Amino acid sequence: REGREPQRGVNVVGYFRTESGVGEAGRGQVTALREAGIPTSLIDFSDFAPSRSGDTTVDPSADTGRHRTNLICVNADQVPVFMSHASHADPEFLRDRYNIGSWGWEMPEFPDRWQSSFAPFDEIWVGTQFIASAVAPKSPVPVVVIPPVVDLDALDQRPDELPLGGPIGGRQSVLHLRREHLEAINHEAQLALE
Repeated sequence: REGREPQRGVNVVGYFRTESGVGEAGRGQVTALREAGIPTSLIDFSDFAPSRSGDTTVDPSADTGRHRTNLICVNADQVPVFMSHASHADPEFLRDRYNIGSWGWEMPEFPDRWQSSFAPFDEIWVGTQFIASAVAPKSPVPVVVIPPVVDLDALDQRPDELPLGGPIGGRQSVLHLRREHLEAINHEAQLALE
Protein backbone atom coordinates (compact mmCIF):
# COMPACT_ATOMS: atom_id res chain seq x y z
CA ARG A 1 0.00 0.00 0.00
CA GLU A 2 2.96 2.31 -0.03
CA GLY A 3 2.33 5.51 -1.91
CA ARG A 4 -1.45 4.93 -2.12
CA GLU A 5 -3.96 7.16 -0.38
CA PRO A 6 -6.93 5.28 1.07
CA GLN A 7 -10.01 5.52 -1.15
CA ARG A 8 -13.67 6.12 -0.36
CA GLY A 9 -15.28 2.91 0.81
CA VAL A 10 -15.03 0.22 3.46
CA ASN A 11 -12.58 -2.61 4.04
CA VAL A 12 -14.66 -5.37 5.60
CA VAL A 13 -12.91 -8.06 7.61
CA GLY A 14 -15.03 -11.07 8.48
CA TYR A 15 -15.57 -14.80 8.54
CA PHE A 16 -17.10 -14.72 5.06
CA ARG A 17 -16.97 -18.49 4.44
CA THR A 18 -17.82 -19.45 8.02
CA GLU A 19 -21.19 -21.07 8.70
CA SER A 20 -21.91 -19.15 11.90
CA GLY A 21 -23.84 -16.17 13.19
CA VAL A 22 -20.73 -13.96 13.10
CA GLY A 23 -20.09 -15.10 9.53
CA GLU A 24 -23.67 -14.33 8.52
CA ALA A 25 -23.50 -10.92 10.18
CA GLY A 26 -20.36 -10.04 8.21
CA ARG A 27 -21.91 -11.21 4.96
CA GLY A 28 -24.97 -9.11 5.76
CA GLN A 29 -22.84 -6.02 6.33
CA VAL A 30 -21.21 -6.57 2.92
CA THR A 31 -24.63 -6.93 1.26
CA ALA A 32 -25.91 -3.71 2.84
CA LEU A 33 -22.81 -1.71 1.97
CA ARG A 34 -22.89 -2.89 -1.64
CA GLU A 35 -26.65 -2.22 -1.97
CA ALA A 36 -25.99 1.31 -0.65
CA GLY A 37 -23.40 1.78 -3.43
CA ILE A 38 -20.44 1.92 -1.04
CA PRO A 39 -17.28 0.34 -2.48
CA THR A 40 -16.01 -2.60 -0.44
CA SER A 41 -12.83 -4.55 -0.14
CA LEU A 42 -13.16 -7.93 1.59
CA ILE A 43 -10.57 -9.54 3.81
CA ASP A 44 -11.56 -13.07 4.82
CA PHE A 45 -10.73 -14.21 8.34
CA SER A 46 -12.44 -17.63 8.06
CA ASP A 47 -9.20 -19.56 8.53
CA PHE A 48 -9.17 -18.36 12.15
CA ALA A 49 -12.65 -19.69 13.04
CA PRO A 50 -13.43 -23.17 14.36
CA SER A 51 -16.70 -23.39 12.39
CA ARG A 52 -17.19 -24.99 9.01
CA SER A 53 -16.19 -22.70 6.15
CA GLY A 54 -18.41 -23.75 3.28
CA ASP A 55 -20.53 -20.64 2.70
CA THR A 56 -20.04 -19.11 -0.74
CA THR A 57 -22.55 -16.24 -0.52
CA VAL A 58 -19.87 -13.58 -0.99
CA ASP A 59 -16.58 -13.99 -2.80
CA PRO A 60 -13.80 -13.06 -0.40
CA SER A 61 -11.07 -13.51 -2.98
CA ALA A 62 -7.74 -12.04 -1.99
CA ASP A 63 -8.06 -8.32 -1.59
CA THR A 64 -6.19 -5.49 0.03
CA GLY A 65 -7.34 -2.88 2.50
CA ARG A 66 -7.47 0.11 0.18
CA HIS A 67 -10.31 2.12 1.76
CA ARG A 68 -10.43 4.80 4.46
CA THR A 69 -12.80 2.91 6.75
CA ASN A 70 -12.35 -0.55 8.28
CA LEU A 71 -15.31 -2.61 9.46
CA ILE A 72 -13.97 -5.52 11.50
CA CYS A 73 -16.72 -8.17 11.90
CA VAL A 74 -14.88 -10.17 14.54
CA ASN A 75 -16.29 -10.53 18.07
CA ALA A 76 -14.50 -9.06 21.09
CA ASP A 77 -12.98 -12.37 22.19
CA GLN A 78 -11.27 -12.73 18.80
CA VAL A 79 -9.96 -9.16 18.49
CA PRO A 80 -6.56 -10.19 19.96
CA VAL A 81 -6.29 -12.93 17.30
CA PHE A 82 -7.22 -10.44 14.60
CA MET A 83 -4.74 -7.86 15.92
CA SER A 84 -1.95 -10.42 15.98
CA HIS A 85 -2.69 -11.49 12.41
CA ALA A 86 -3.24 -7.94 11.13
CA SER A 87 0.00 -6.65 12.62
CA HIS A 88 1.92 -9.42 10.85
CA ALA A 89 0.04 -9.20 7.56
CA ASP A 90 -0.07 -5.39 7.29
CA PRO A 91 1.09 -3.23 10.21
CA GLU A 92 -0.46 -0.15 8.54
CA PHE A 93 -3.95 -1.65 8.13
CA LEU A 94 -5.55 0.17 11.08
CA ARG A 95 -3.40 3.29 11.07
CA ASP A 96 -4.99 6.58 9.99
CA ARG A 97 -8.31 4.88 9.22
CA TYR A 98 -11.70 5.00 10.87
CA ASN A 99 -12.02 1.58 12.55
CA ILE A 100 -15.39 0.07 13.42
CA GLY A 101 -15.86 -3.20 15.32
CA SER A 102 -19.02 -5.19 14.64
CA TRP A 103 -19.75 -7.44 17.61
CA GLY A 104 -22.38 -9.85 18.82
CA TRP A 105 -23.00 -10.71 22.45
CA GLU A 106 -25.67 -12.83 24.14
CA MET A 107 -25.40 -12.14 27.88
CA PRO A 108 -26.62 -9.14 29.94
CA GLU A 109 -23.09 -8.18 31.04
CA PHE A 110 -19.98 -7.75 28.93
CA PRO A 111 -16.84 -9.30 30.52
CA ASP A 112 -14.09 -7.03 31.86
CA ARG A 113 -11.46 -9.42 30.48
CA TRP A 114 -12.22 -8.18 26.95
CA GLN A 115 -11.82 -4.48 27.79
CA SER A 116 -8.64 -4.31 25.71
CA SER A 117 -10.65 -5.33 22.62
CA PHE A 118 -12.04 -1.80 22.39
CA ALA A 119 -8.57 -0.30 21.85
CA PRO A 120 -8.28 -0.51 18.04
CA PHE A 121 -11.77 0.90 17.38
CA ASP A 122 -13.33 4.33 16.97
CA GLU A 123 -16.80 2.85 17.48
CA ILE A 124 -18.56 -0.50 17.93
CA TRP A 125 -21.62 -1.66 15.98
CA VAL A 126 -23.98 -4.12 17.66
CA GLY A 127 -27.10 -5.79 16.26
CA THR A 128 -29.59 -5.10 19.05
CA GLN A 129 -30.36 -2.77 21.92
CA PHE A 130 -29.83 -5.74 24.26
CA ILE A 131 -26.23 -6.07 23.10
CA ALA A 132 -25.73 -2.30 23.34
CA SER A 133 -27.00 -2.37 26.94
CA ALA A 134 -24.31 -4.93 27.81
CA VAL A 135 -21.42 -3.44 25.82
CA ALA A 136 -21.93 0.35 26.14
CA PRO A 137 -21.31 0.63 29.91
CA LYS A 138 -17.85 -0.90 29.42
CA SER A 139 -17.00 0.88 26.18
CA PRO A 140 -14.71 3.90 25.91
CA VAL A 141 -16.00 4.46 22.33
CA PRO A 142 -19.53 4.99 20.97
CA VAL A 143 -21.69 1.87 20.66
CA VAL A 144 -24.16 2.10 17.76
CA VAL A 145 -27.09 -0.26 17.16
CA ILE A 146 -27.04 -1.43 13.54
CA PRO A 147 -29.80 -4.04 13.10
CA PRO A 148 -28.96 -7.29 11.32
CA VAL A 149 -29.33 -7.27 7.56
CA VAL A 150 -32.15 -9.37 6.16
CA ASP A 151 -31.73 -10.29 2.50
CA LEU A 152 -35.31 -10.98 1.49
CA ASP A 153 -34.20 -12.13 -1.96
CA ALA A 154 -32.49 -15.06 -0.27
CA LEU A 155 -35.64 -16.16 1.51
CA ASP A 156 -37.75 -18.87 -0.06
CA GLN A 157 -40.97 -16.89 0.52
CA ARG A 158 -42.90 -14.01 -0.93
CA PRO A 159 -40.71 -10.88 -0.90
CA ASP A 160 -43.37 -8.88 0.98
CA GLU A 161 -43.39 -11.19 4.02
CA LEU A 162 -40.99 -12.05 6.78
CA PRO A 163 -40.66 -15.71 7.78
CA LEU A 164 -43.12 -15.06 10.66
CA GLY A 165 -45.67 -13.58 8.28
CA GLY A 166 -45.30 -9.87 9.04
CA PRO A 167 -45.44 -7.57 6.00
CA ILE A 168 -42.30 -5.56 5.43
CA GLY A 169 -42.59 -4.13 1.95
CA GLY A 170 -39.75 -6.05 0.32
CA ARG A 171 -35.99 -5.81 0.33
CA GLN A 172 -35.92 -2.08 -0.36
CA SER A 173 -37.45 -1.30 3.06
CA VAL A 174 -34.84 -3.35 4.86
CA LEU A 175 -32.03 -1.75 2.90
CA HIS A 176 -33.53 1.73 3.34
CA LEU A 177 -33.48 1.15 7.09
CA ARG A 178 -29.91 -0.03 6.70
CA ARG A 179 -28.93 3.10 4.74
CA GLU A 180 -30.53 5.29 7.45
CA HIS A 181 -28.33 3.60 10.03
CA LEU A 182 -25.24 4.08 7.90
CA GLU A 183 -26.10 7.76 7.57
CA ALA A 184 -26.77 8.06 11.30
CA ILE A 185 -23.34 6.94 12.48
CA ASN A 186 -21.22 9.68 13.93
CA HIS A 187 -19.88 12.49 11.79
CA GLU A 188 -16.30 11.17 11.63
CA ALA A 189 -17.44 7.89 10.14
CA GLN A 190 -19.57 9.73 7.58
CA LEU A 191 -16.56 11.74 6.51
CA ALA A 192 -14.47 8.58 6.27
CA LEU A 193 -17.03 7.00 3.93
CA GLU A 194 -17.01 9.98 1.53
